[in-house]
Amino acid sequence: FHTVNLDEHHPSCPKQKKQPRRVLHCSDGIYEEFSTDEEEETDAQQPTVDPQTLTWGPYLWFYTTFVASRGLAACDFLGEKLAWFFGITSPKYQYAIDEYERMQRQDKEEQELEEREREAEKQRA
Repeated sequence: FHTVNLDEHHPSCPKQKKQPRRVLHCSDGIYEEFSTDEEEETDAQQPTVDPQTLTWGPYLWFYTTFVASRGLAACDFLGEKLAWFFGITSPKYQYAIDEYERMQRQDKEEQELEEREREAEKQRA
């Protein structure tokens, strides 16, 4: 089986080349980054609203949702800072982990001390 490019056989069809959104120059070569259709759709779906042109119902709903979303963001930020201040973000059994690590270091130091004493005794004999 052979692969046939249909654009080569129909010169009447103009060849549309997609423009890269970003061109990256690396040591491996040149990479072209193209925008996807999904990215283009998300940009078109977010129209800006001018609250001065709204009637009372949509106007109140717009500002209610605006204030609620800003309030939620502020509570999220303050909650994170308060949790850090009161130490709630630390692990529940951190004291046990610290004790285990301290015991491991102490055992390792004792073993190193015993090895040094053995080597010193071997050198004396």
